[in-house]
Amino acid sequence: MAGASEARGSEECRAAFGFLLEARPDQQFDIQEIEAHDGGYVCRSILTGTLAKPWNLGGTVVEPRGQRVSFGILDVMTCREGLIVRKEAWLDGGAMMAALM
Repeated sequence: MAGASEARGSEECRAAFGFLLEARPDQQFDIQEIEAHDGGYVCRSILTGTLAKPWNLGGTVVEPRGQRVSFGILDVMTCREGLIVRKEAWLDGGAMMAALM
């Protein structure tokens, strides 16, 4: 997503996921489809949650307004030797921004 920085290593990943959990403390994922293979998995879901703290989305700071929003997200995990070595996420940024603004 535009404006999102890449997190590398356990500390950066912990901080990135920690922020997401704080920003949407009530978030839940409704899994639509999941496909696993030897090198990882792909998961398509709908993320629903309430923004609880300001969030910088590509240079636009979105302030919480208390509304619950939903948008599509696609996660791709690459695994080696039983460990996740890369996680990529694509989301419907237009739907997310429209719901938050």
